[in-house]
Amino acid sequence: MRLCLCIAALLCAAAPAAWSREARWESWRGLPVVAVAIEAGEVFDTTRPEENHWPFRWVNALHIRTREGVIRRELLCSQGSAFDPLLVAESERNLRALGIFQDVRIEAEAVEGGVRLLVHTEDRWSMRVLADVAKEGDIYRVRLGLENINFLGRGSVFGGNVVASNDVDALQLFAGERRLFGSRWNAAYGYGSDDLVVANEATLVRPYFSELVHWTADLRFRSIHGDRRFFFDGALADTLDLDESIAEGFGAGHAHGEVRTRLGLLYSRRDVSRVLDAHQAAVGLCWGAMQRRFRQVRNVDRYGTSEDIASGWSVQAGAGADLRALGADDDRPLWRLDATYARFLGDRGLLGLQFRHHSFYDAGEIENGRIELDLYGFQQWPPRQSLAWNLGAAALLREPEYLRFAIGGDNQVRGYPARFDTGTRLCYAHLEHRVFTPVRFLFLGFGAAVFVDAAQAWEIDEPFRLAGTHLGGGAGLRIGNPKSGASVFRLDFAFGRDSFEVSVASGSFFRAARSFEFPEPSLYR
Repeated sequence: MRLCLCIAALLCAAAPAAWSREARWESWRGLPVVAVAIEAGEVFDTTRPEENHWPFRWVNALHIRTREGVIRRELLCSQGSAFDPLLVAESERNLRALGIFQDVRIEAEAVEGGVRLLVHTEDRWSMRVLADVAKEGDIYRVRLGLENINFLGRGSVFGGNVVASNDVDALQLFAGERRLFGSRWNAAYGYGSDDLVVANEATLVRPYFSELVHWTADLRFRSIHGDRRFFFDGALADTLDLDESIAEGFGAGHAHGEVRTRLGLLYSRRDVSRVLDAHQAAVGLCWGAMQRRFRQVRNVDRYGTSEDIASGWSVQAGAGADLRALGADDDRPLWRLDATYARFLGDRGLLGLQFRHHSFYDAGEIENGRIELDLYGFQQWPPRQSLAWNLGAAALLREPEYLRFAIGGDNQVRGYPARFDTGTRLCYAHLEHRVFTPVRFLFLGFGAAVFVDAAQAWEIDEPFRLAGTHLGGGAGLRIGNPKSGASVFRLDFAFGRDSFEVSVASGSFFRAARSFEFPEPSLYR
């Protein structure tokens, strides 16, 4: 048997170079992995003439390179295991999802006795100075802080910032530990306070990190104490004094096959007190199924970085009840439905659709419900252009009055003041032509966008009127820095119907290059 494996490996090694990676890897399926080598790269590759300069060498000297153990713990195939192309591809995606690498490549080669893996990574600069001035509508904000997304090269996240604004001043602190104590669990904690509220949030999650995972879990708690502002037609209508706490738990078992499925138990509890008094305690069962296929793209949402997108479909159905025995105000049935569909548009495009609905029922009427529909996608043209789009609608179904949609500023439609319009119903559409230029200054890349936005928010007792739609458009500058992060800086000049606004912010205005997991089971996220 050993002789047969050696002969197969040597024959594969001698195969024509034109033979695709997928075909070669599939032919090696089942061969033993005889070695796994790690090649952890620095932020700047000084073997490249354009990066072999003293400022870049200083950055490398100050940066703590990602530890080899952090890379190995994400690998789903180790020395002595059977070679599986699916697990190798998933290992690449797991490493990219950490956000601490510019590039990740896993190469496989046939050697005597089996297959050898070479894992190559390029680090990102992990210490970020959070210093920016932002303007979103008529709200000005100055932020100062520090964040480390790869503390001591261990993949941990720590940071904090203070915000001074003509709206509310704020303080934020956060910490996260991936793969807690060497396990597959991720833990995080965040604290925030501003002129209105004090908030705390803690999470403990065992994610869906592989198609072959047997079980997942998600535990979360968050509390908000303080004032909630209620806006109407762009003006402050009321301030509510609220204490709100939400505890959620979800655990699921997974089955494998051509279609992956899961069955899980959901628990959610929300308590609101002081001016309003409401208690919900819901349990339910959720069943989900998913089939997907991955592809890598660049220059769609995050400048100069590689993103994993997926085609395929997913569906989730759940049922349960709010129960007085657990602390709810009433016994009420619960229903939820989620669905996602996406398909590739040739080699350089994606079209996707997401639907979500959950509701409680009391005496046959919907309560505390939400329904959302979102269509998204993009089409690329070589070498550096993309057309991205996003349109959808959402509705709040008999939710508390302080929960409302708001548009304006940097929310749904550019070119209008912040919170220009509010309502319990929302529809929106965005179209952006993005150009990613080859212009570079040091490690910064530059691009531009031309965009059109449309949005409308209205009340349940009001009819939808096409004349009530707010239309905005304009152009903007994009600056990306893949050496230090996957975000993008935006400077937008936008015109509304009777207004002009300048927006300075980070992150894409809307996401077009998306992947998907099993639908989110939470009722309150």
